[in-house]
Amino acid sequence: MPVVQYAAFMSYSHSTDRELAPELQRLIVRVGQPFYRRSTLRVFRDSSSLTMGQPLPQSIAEAIRSSRYFILMASPAAAASPWVQREVELWLENRRLDELFIVLTDGDIVWDPERGDFDWTRTTALPQRLLARRFAEEPLWEDVRSARGMTRRGQRNNRLRESARTLAAPMRGLRKDELADEDERASRNGRRILQAGMAGLTALAVATTATSVYAFGQRDLAAAQLRSSTARALVAESANVAARDPVLSARLALLAHEAEQSPQTASALMDAVDRNRHIVRYLVEASRVATGVDPLTGDEPLTGVAISPDGTTAVGVSSQDGTVRVWDVDTGAELGRLTTDDPEGNVSPALTFLTDDRLAVLFQLHVDIWHLPSAQLLSTTPVTGGRTTGISADGRYLAIGVADAPAGADGQVYDLAAPGGPSLVATTDAVTAAETATRARSVDAVFPRQPRDYQDVAADGRHAAVLLENTTVEMWDLAAGRIRHRQEFTDESGIATVAVSGDAESVVVGTGTGALLRFEPGETAPEVVATLPAAIQRIDLDAEGRYGVASDVDGTAVVLDLADDRRFEVLAGLRAEPTPDGVAEQPGLVASDDGRWLGLVRDASVQIWDIASGSAVGEVAATRDRLPGGSLLESTVFSREGSRLAVWSEGDVITYRMPELVEVTRERAQDPRSAAEAVQRATGRTQLFRLATPSASGSPETREIWAASAAGTSLLRRLEDTSDRSLGVVADADGAVVSIEPFDPLGAVDTTVFDIGAAEPQEVASFTRIEHSWSTTSGGRGRYVAFDRAVRDIETGSEVPLVGGDDAFADDDAALLREDGILVRNVGPTREATGVLRNTVLVWDAGAGSLIGEWADPLPMSEIGQQGTQIVAVGPDRVASLRADGSIALWRIDRAAWAAQLCGLVGDLPEPERIRFLGAVDAAPICA
Repeated sequence: MPVVQYAAFMSYSHSTDRELAPELQRLIVRVGQPFYRRSTLRVFRDSSSLTMGQPLPQSIAEAIRSSRYFILMASPAAAASPWVQREVELWLENRRLDELFIVLTDGDIVWDPERGDFDWTRTTALPQRLLARRFAEEPLWEDVRSARGMTRRGQRNNRLRESARTLAAPMRGLRKDELADEDERASRNGRRILQAGMAGLTALAVATTATSVYAFGQRDLAAAQLRSSTARALVAESANVAARDPVLSARLALLAHEAEQSPQTASALMDAVDRNRHIVRYLVEASRVATGVDPLTGDEPLTGVAISPDGTTAVGVSSQDGTVRVWDVDTGAELGRLTTDDPEGNVSPALTFLTDDRLAVLFQLHVDIWHLPSAQLLSTTPVTGGRTTGISADGRYLAIGVADAPAGADGQVYDLAAPGGPSLVATTDAVTAAETATRARSVDAVFPRQPRDYQDVAADGRHAAVLLENTTVEMWDLAAGRIRHRQEFTDESGIATVAVSGDAESVVVGTGTGALLRFEPGETAPEVVATLPAAIQRIDLDAEGRYGVASDVDGTAVVLDLADDRRFEVLAGLRAEPTPDGVAEQPGLVASDDGRWLGLVRDASVQIWDIASGSAVGEVAATRDRLPGGSLLESTVFSREGSRLAVWSEGDVITYRMPELVEVTRERAQDPRSAAEAVQRATGRTQLFRLATPSASGSPETREIWAASAAGTSLLRRLEDTSDRSLGVVADADGAVVSIEPFDPLGAVDTTVFDIGAAEPQEVASFTRIEHSWSTTSGGRGRYVAFDRAVRDIETGSEVPLVGGDDAFADDDAALLREDGILVRNVGPTREATGVLRNTVLVWDAGAGSLIGEWADPLPMSEIGQQGTQIVAVGPDRVASLRADGSIALWRIDRAAWAAQLCGLVGDLPEPERIRFLGAVDAAPICA
C-alpha cells in the first residue's frame, strides 16, 4: 500500500461545490486546533477541471492512493461527473468501502432497507453504476444542504463545523465528542489570547510603526530572493528533463515564469516553444507509460499510429492487447476504442487508413478492415504477415510488406473489393507491391528491378519512400518507374522509419535518437521538426503532408502540424528579382506603429500587407534610389495612426489613404530636403535625411544629417574634415530617438543621441566609444543604445555587456530595440555542420544584457546574400524578417504569447506537484 500522505481526498463537482468544498476542507484541517498552531492534517482538494475523455492526471491518482479516507461531496452534478466517477472508481479498486465518507450537498439520498440498497428511483446525488449493491447496511452521511442557502459566512461555518467534526474525528483517532471538547477549548483559549493580544498591540502600535517598515522591507526582500532562487531551480530542472519528458519540461518552464518574470524564465519559455514548434498535441505522454502501463488508465504503450487522409482523425494501437484508440485531431478528445482480436496470439498490429473512415488493422496473420464512424468490423482476411506499405487512392488495393520474406518476394497486394471478400492478387517485392496497390493495376505492368533489402516502405498515390539499410531514403515516382530523389542520412543511430505525404511534397523520417526530420524531394537540407524522448517507432502523414502523427518506443505519441511553426507566422511576400546587372534585389521592411500594416519595400515598388488578415492590400510605385546630393533615411513612411502612407517615387512624394491605397496628395521633391519635408507634412513625423559631399578620395560620403520636423528643418550633425569617414545614423523603432556616429572602423566612435519626437529635435546625450560597432540601434523610447556587444543606458551612462550569442556578430546583421527593453538581432547566414546556411534571430534582455534565446529560420539559403537581415517591430509583440524565398516571417517575441501557447499544449502542473515544486512561493496558476 502507498505511504499515506493525506488524511483525506475530497472528490466533488466544481460546478456545484466550488465554494463549499474549500470551506469544508479548511474546517476539517483546523477543527480542534489552536489558531496559532499549524494543523497536522492534510486534506487533498484539487481545484482544476477535466473534460470528457481525459484520463485522470497522475498526481490525482497518486493523491487518491496515498489518502487515508475518501470524502465524496455528493450531488447530482457529482454523480454525473466523469471525473468524480473515475476518482470514486479508483478508490474502490484500491481501498476499503468503510473509509469512504459521504457529504450530501445537493439532491437526495434515500436508503431502501428492504432491498438493502439505495432507492435509485429517488437517489439523485450518487453514481449508481459505482455504488449500487456496494453497502451491506445503510451508511451514515453528513447532510450539509442547508449550508448552501445560508448567505452569512458565520452561519454557514457553524453548520459545516459540525460536519467537519464528524469527518475529522476518525482522522485524528478520536470520538466526535472528544474532538468537539478539544475544539471548544481551542476556541475559548483563542478568544482569550486574542483579547489580551489586542490590548498589548494597542500599546505597542506607535512603538512598532517605524520598525515594522523595516521588517516588512526585510520580509519582502526575503520573499523576492525565495522567488528568484525557486525560479532558477525550476529553469534548471526544466532543461534537465527536456530530453526525457518534454511535457514536464514545458510545465516547469511555465511554473518558473509564474514564480518570477526574468530573462532566465523567459529563456525557459522560449526553449520550450522551440522544442514544441510543430507539436500541436500530446496524445500520450512518455512519463505516463514509463513503467509499461499507464497507472491512471491501465493503457498499454502505443506501438503504432496512423492519421486519416484528411488529417482529422488519429489512431493508435498497443501491441499488448491490440486495442485501437481513436482521437479527434483538432480537439485531442478520444472518440472511442476498437477491440480487436488476434486468435494466433501474436499481437503486433500495424495501422493504415484506406479512406477517411475505413481503417486497416494488420496483424501477423490477418488484416481487419473497420468502419470507424460505426466502430463496425467489415472484414477479416488471412495474410502471411508484415506491415502495410501502400494503398490505392480509392482504398481498394492494399500493399503489405512481408516480414522475414526473401528479397523479391517480400510484397503482397490484396484486392479489398474482390467478389467473396478481400483476396491476394500479386506477390512481388515490397516497392513493386506498393506501386501495384497505389496505381491499382496489374503486377505485370510494373517496371523490373533487382531484389533488395528494404527496411521500410511508405507509399501514397503516385510515389513511394523507400528506406534502405537504415541510412538512405529513395523517393520513387511510381508512375514513371524511376527514382526521383535519393537522400543520405548520417545520424549515428540510423533511420528507423519513413512516411510520405499523398502529394509527395513531404517526406518525414524518424531516427533512433528520437528526431523527426522532414525534407522535400530535391532539397538537400532536412529540417528537424521535433524530437521525442526515445527512438521513433512509427510516423504517418495525411494526404497533403500538413498533419502527421508519430510515436516512439517508450510510448509517447504526438500530433504534428508541419505547416505551422509556433515561433512565427508567414506572409507570402514576393520573391526578389535580380537587377539588370545580375545583382540580387534586397527588399526592405517598414511597419506602422500599431502593427496593422507592413510594407515590403522593393527597388521600384512597395507591397502593403494587412497583418491581421495575412493578406496583401496592394502595391504602389516607389523608388529607393539616392536623390541628388544625398538620400532619405526612410523613403516609405506610415503616419503614426496608420491612416496614411507616404512614398518617394520618381521625384514625387505621394500620399495614399489606408487601406484603400487611394492617392490623396502628390508633391514634387527632387532633392533630399524637399522630399523629407514633404513626407513630414504628409505623415506628421520627423524625417531624417543625409547630405553627401565628395571626400578626399573623391567618393561621396555622408557629411551631414538633417531633421525635418514640425518646427522646421535643422542640422543635427556635420563632419568638418574631408577624410574617408562617413556619418552613420540609426532611428529608434518608434521614431523618438536617433543615434549618429562617424563610420570609422579603425578609430574612436563619437555617438550623439537626439530626441526627435519633440516638436524640435534636441540633443540628449553624447559619448565616445573605442570599440567600433557594425550594428548600432537605439530604442526603449530613448532609454538604450545597443552596439555589437553592449547596451548603453542613456539615463545612467552605464554600459551592460551582451552575454551569449558569441558567434552571432557579423557584418551582415540588423537589430531593433523595443520599448520593453527587448533587443532582437537578425544575424546574417551562419553555416551549420551540414553546410546549410540559415539566418538566426537572437533575443536579449537589454537591461540585464542576458541572452534569452535564439531561433534559426528553418528555411535554408543557397548562397550568402540571398536573404537580407533587416528586421522591424510589428506591434508590441512581434518582429518581421525577410526569408530566402521572399516570404516574410512574423516572429512572436513575447513571453506572454509563449506562455499562452504552452498553456494550450500542456497546461499547468496539477496542484500537488505545483506545491511540491514551489514550496513556500505563492503563485497563481498561469493557465487557469
